[in-house]
Amino acid sequence: MSGFPDSDRRGLLSDPSRRQNDIINYRTSNGRSGNRVFAPADPLLSPDRLLRSKASPRGDFRATYYHRLAGGGAGRKAMPSDDPFTAILRPRNMSISEDQFSMYGDSDNEHDLTLNEASPKMEVIGAEEDDEESSSLPWLKSVFNLSNTSVGAGTLSLPFFYKSSGIVLGTILLLIVASMSGFTLHLLAKLAQLEEGCGSYLTTAEKAYGQRGTKMVQLAMFLLTFGAMTVYLIIIGSLSCQFLVTMVLDAPPTAQNANEVPRHRQNNPGHGHGNHSYGVLDSSAFDAYIGSYGLGNGSNPFNPGNGSTPIMPTKLTAQCQSGHNLPFWANRNFIVAMFLIFPMIPLSLKKNMRSLAFASILGLMSVLFVVTLVTQDALRKLARGDIALPTQPGGAEYFVDSNSIFFALPIVCLAYLNHPNIHATVEELENPTRSRVRQMVFSSSFLSTCFYIIMGICGYMRFGSIVEDNILLNYIDLTWTNTLLFNCARIAMVVCLVVSYPLILFPSRMCFHVLLKDALPKGLKNFSGSFYFRAETFFIVGMCFAVSYLVPQIKTAFGLTGSITGCLMVYILPTVFYMKIRNEGPCTTWTGFFSTVVLIVGTTLALVCTGAIVYSIASK
Repeated sequence: MSGFPDSDRRGLLSDPSRRQNDIINYRTSNGRSGNRVFAPADPLLSPDRLLRSKASPRGDFRATYYHRLAGGGAGRKAMPSDDPFTAILRPRNMSISEDQFSMYGDSDNEHDLTLNEASPKMEVIGAEEDDEESSSLPWLKSVFNLSNTSVGAGTLSLPFFYKSSGIVLGTILLLIVASMSGFTLHLLAKLAQLEEGCGSYLTTAEKAYGQRGTKMVQLAMFLLTFGAMTVYLIIIGSLSCQFLVTMVLDAPPTAQNANEVPRHRQNNPGHGHGNHSYGVLDSSAFDAYIGSYGLGNGSNPFNPGNGSTPIMPTKLTAQCQSGHNLPFWANRNFIVAMFLIFPMIPLSLKKNMRSLAFASILGLMSVLFVVTLVTQDALRKLARGDIALPTQPGGAEYFVDSNSIFFALPIVCLAYLNHPNIHATVEELENPTRSRVRQMVFSSSFLSTCFYIIMGICGYMRFGSIVEDNILLNYIDLTWTNTLLFNCARIAMVVCLVVSYPLILFPSRMCFHVLLKDALPKGLKNFSGSFYFRAETFFIVGMCFAVSYLVPQIKTAFGLTGSITGCLMVYILPTVFYMKIRNEGPCTTWTGFFSTVVLIVGTTLALVCTGAIVYSIASK
């Protein structure tokens, strides 16, 4: 079989029986060779080769034909529209009805959820099922989409990661994490291409371990989204509190009021702007902070400098966490409660999330804005000599030995969690040959890693050992211009998280409903779907608020989420699924060997970091 004559083109594409026989024979003959779809027996007809040479119409025809043999048309329709993971990537398709939350009947009833209904089914809005190419995306855009699903609020904690490890050690660890994450992405993409029934993370789990696998993934997905929503509330509260403090209670000086003492400081002379030298920390204030969040003896918690460098932002962060000596409207818990009442809960009760599809691009723009501000500020200070170099006292260090690495490392693992969306990205990729998918995975990991390294090193070098777990919390007591810029960044992040919250709650509620349906006794399954829909929404939101109240530190909430669910979904489950489905072990293939290595490293990382964080919480 070296090619198709021109006279056969119409027959191959128009004769359904002939085309179906070709597909069956083609898949059967190459089913277990590892190249079932993307490497035909005739190398001259390989899509990889044909796509590189489109000079002849026959080449286009062959590429199209083998793309269809590869499941191009069927694959796009086979992607489960009810998979909660693909929901995050496709907010325009998020739509449910309250009837789908009904719990009437038992496991044998037709209303129960089957494998293809592992979560309340979403209606696909505006899908063009008859146009195969309408949903295909160019390679570069697919790389962008895959990177966009991993870049998020965790970027704010990357300087804290470098503070916990050092510039050199942190970069090495980041490259290792990126390599392991890219490898497991490749495993999931390979399963989707070579195995039937692996069109999503959820169906891959079902193929590997049946219902036990799907329940494990649903539980992991619920814990992941629950942790993310909790972190969102913590960030919203801390950034909003700091915004009110810096803009209202502690407004920066202008030409007209440069010598004025803020009203809330009038009883504390000596704490006005410009009363301290550059980079000097008030040890007495620091000791007071250690004892009682810097608020002992009624002293003011703020110790501003000269408008160039923030002085002890830790004290301001601690006060925002405790709410001590702050008016009620500046208390972070009150702020979070107000945001939940309006607009977060009303948006979360919407049945159709199409109107929030802009949240994805808004989130990326907000993160890029923050990274741009942090980078330019660090470079400008470095050029002026206002930043201590790693070889100078007080500057950043190359290697750091700190227990906080157990909090910071899971955050980095979480920053590479785009695995649930790899299936949808590959499915939408134009001409998804194996080489193009590998290049997409590598490019996405490389792009995210460069982004993280720039953000982490610039933020760490700017503040050294006083870096907070949210870099925006460090930017206090700035000049008027920088105060406005960084407060704009705070507002942008808060708005982004507020509108993204319902999108994260959507799959979380879906997974929770499935788990709850199996756990509830029959006597509690007689209410309407509307009741369960609202009750589950309020329960999840209420629990997130309670946890954010009890755990006000971002590093703790982020660290636990990353160590438990991040390691599980990024390193453990993909390798276990691959070795189970492909029947490969450490002694059979190199892929099986590296899968075993990643599995061991991921499991160790999850256990050690989780244990260290829990011990740290219990010891306090």
